[in-house]
Amino acid sequence: IKNSRVSAAKLPAAVYEEDEIARAVRRSAENLGWRDEKRGAFGEMIEEGARVVVKPNLVLHKNRAASGGDGILPLVTNQTLIKAVVAEVLKANPAQVLVGDAPVQSCDFDSLLRETGLGDWAAELQKRDLRFK
Repeated sequence: IKNSRVSAAKLPAAVYEEDEIARAVRRSAENLGWRDEKRGAFGEMIEEGARVVVKPNLVLHKNRAASGGDGILPLVTNQTLIKAVVAEVLKANPAQVLVGDAPVQSCDFDSLLRETGLGDWAAELQKRDLRFK
């Protein structure tokens, strides 16, 4: 890692609109010096032809809190953020991009993928971009 600083992007509301999240990812990358004009938010961090793993926080398929909590929101990274990060990673021209995680053992991973829509998104992206695994 060339740079280990931290950046945060303030959003106008607690709503995960795709455009807002994508802009926030790019702003954070710019603040950290990772952005390359031609190769996107992570162009200065990811070498062309690299193999990249994006590790979201996929913990559990349902919230087991007695009160029901906030559904699965506190248990997984919002899928809009995952999609925005992967889109920017692909702009850096890696050879391969994987999204991988190790949820807790009792997680029904197929249910988690259905609930978040990540399963359908991943299947569609794999058809369009052979670098995505």
